[in-house]
Amino acid sequence: MFSRVLIANRGEVALRIIRACKELGIETVAVFSEADRGASYLHLADERICIGPGPSSESYLNIPRIIAAAAMTSAYANTIRSCSIPADSMCRSTRTSPKACSYRSRK
Repeated sequence: MFSRVLIANRGEVALRIIRACKELGIETVAVFSEADRGASYLHLADERICIGPGPSSESYLNIPRIIAAAAMTSAYANTIRSCSIPADSMCRSTRTSPKACSYRSRK
């Protein structure tokens, strides 16, 4: 089981995930872009990490940044996005320890 979850969603979805985690006693780490800096759901997260500028291609869709944020905060990160890059390569490219994050690819 895990005790801290990284949330790479925005708005109402992020809010629901944060509330569910709180009910289960799981700490939350919310990532956000510069465009979402003042979003209300961020105040409910235990930790907040800025992952880049406003365009989602430079923040929320940038998997190495998500993995780096998970590693920095020791949070569990599980992405279901299809990707051909193996987990070890992702961790080396972001200079994080493979033990610090969990990357799963669904083919």
